[in-house]
Order: sequence, then structure tokens, then C-alpha cells
Amino acid sequence: MKPIQYCPKNDKHGTRQVHADIARDFPDVKQQRKGCLKECKICRRQPFVKVGKKLICADTPEQLYEQLTLLIRKQDDKPKKVKSSDLPKKSTKMKSKKHQDDSQSPAKSSDKKNAKTTKKMKKRKKQLEAVQTADEKSQSKNKDKKVKQKKKEKKKKKEKKKNKEKNVIKDEKRKKIAG
Repeated sequence: MKPIQYCPKNDKHGTRQVHADIARDFPDVKQQRKGCLKECKICRRQPFVKVGKKLICADTPEQLYEQLTLLIRKQDDKPKKVKSSDLPKKSTKMKSKKHQDDSQSPAKSSDKKNAKTTKKMKKRKKQLEAVQTADEKSQSKNKDKKVKQKKKEKKKKKEKKKNKEKNVIKDEKRKKIAG
């Protein structure tokens, strides 16, 4: 896995604690606390880290930690490249019928393990997608709020304009009556 990079200026959002928790729970994962990562717009708004060229953002440090743990576990579950020299050598001796039956059961258990790991991977993928959709929803909510604020401001301006026009008309009527 590529090293996780943290911006020290993002500590105000709680990434220092995320760094410490990842170091404690996954000591084999490489982490770097560099200078500015040149992601200032994101850095100002929310906690984030960089893994390779990929940015991982979240609303809270806890969510960021969960996303990172999912990513780390996902990387750990990937099959690693095995050299042919590392594989055990097959024996050419004939086995008795009893031993052949025994040798088939580990194959079945490995199939069960593969099925379990694929289920786990699918479940983790769904969790990651749920987190990502939650992030997208929160971003769309923020956009909706901004649009509503702009509409309210436009309404207020229109109302002020109408009130000014009404006041001008009233003033003109008073002048006519008085004059």
C-alpha cells in the first residue's frame, strides 16, 4: 500500500488523532506527515489524507479513520503475488484411497474461505460506497442550502424595492394633499 500522507495544517480537523490511531492499529502501514500537500481548499473545510494520488475526505475524523481502515483492510485482502519458488512441491507418490478422501476436504474448506472472503469484500465495498454516498449527499445538501440562501436574499431585495416604491408613492400623495 502506498503511504498515507497527512497535512500538518489539517490537524485542526483532527487528523493528528487519526494518524496516531492508524499507527497504533496498523503499525505496518507507512504514514508521512509532510509539509503542505497543496490541497488548501479541502484542508480548510474538512479532514483529509492523501494515499498516492487519491484524496480521501470525510466530515469527521472518525469517518476518515473508518474509510482508512476499510482501505487498509481491502489492500490486505488482495491476493499477493506468489513466486513459483515459494509454492510447495507436489509429491509424485500414489496415495491410498483413504488419504485421497482427506485431501479433498481441505479443498472444500478453501472454497468456503474464498466464499467468505468474497462476501466480506462485498460487504466492505458496500460500506465504503455508503460512506461515499453520504459524503455526496452532504455536499449536495450544502449546495441546496446555498441556493436557498440566494433565493431568500433575492426575495428580500425585491421586498425592499417594493417598500421603497410604496414609500415614494405615499410621500407624493402627502405632498399633493399638503400642497
